[in-house]
Amino acid sequence: NPPDAQPPDDFRFFAVLGTWMEEDVVEATVRNAFAQGVEAVYIVDNASTDATVERAIAAGATLAESFETDTYEERVRILLMNAVVARVSLSSGAQSIWWLWLDADEFPEGPGGVSVAEFLRGLDRRFRSVGSTCYNHFPTGKPEYISGFHPIDFQPECEQYTSSYVHHCVQSHWKHPLQRFDRHDLFILASSGFHTGALRTREPVLEPVGGIVTHHFPYREESVTRR
Repeated sequence: NPPDAQPPDDFRFFAVLGTWMEEDVVEATVRNAFAQGVEAVYIVDNASTDATVERAIAAGATLAESFETDTYEERVRILLMNAVVARVSLSSGAQSIWWLWLDADEFPEGPGGVSVAEFLRGLDRRFRSVGSTCYNHFPTGKPEYISGFHPIDFQPECEQYTSSYVHHCVQSHWKHPLQRFDRHDLFILASSGFHTGALRTREPVLEPVGGIVTHHFPYREESVTRR
């Protein structure tokens, strides 16, 4: 990011969250997104039959889309999440919107002790995507997790995750969960898993050196994890 960075004149900051049967953690996920500075969290739910949606709404989220499939269908999920981002962005009237893309077991934070929103406020307008360094967290004691709390309270032990065979950018970011909608520029289409974002012209979507951090907590209950 250049020292004389010129951020967009004004932008809003929303999150889109894909969920499926995650009642134990979704409340904390939504609260963390708000703590990082988002104005609103939009849920795209795969017809969860537990209390996922109810707990997300209680934490302040908005159910934007619900769909039902016989098995997990990432292509359907990402299609609907992109549609929600497009629909909300176009109807908002905003010129620019930073979107934070989330799974329910992901807890992002800004670099150097700042929130994600503070980080974005200083980012030059040429950057429309931000990569994330990912840390996988592991349970080392009991309980592995208690619903409603930030999982890092129970699982501080972690290691940085990098793939030896997939490289989504030259910085080896596992995901690019921040992508900016600009009303007068091409729409960025998020790929499955939010690993990248692409323009229809296939021009590169620029990102700054560094980025944010995502804490990943996939192991929250021993019986489920072992299955």
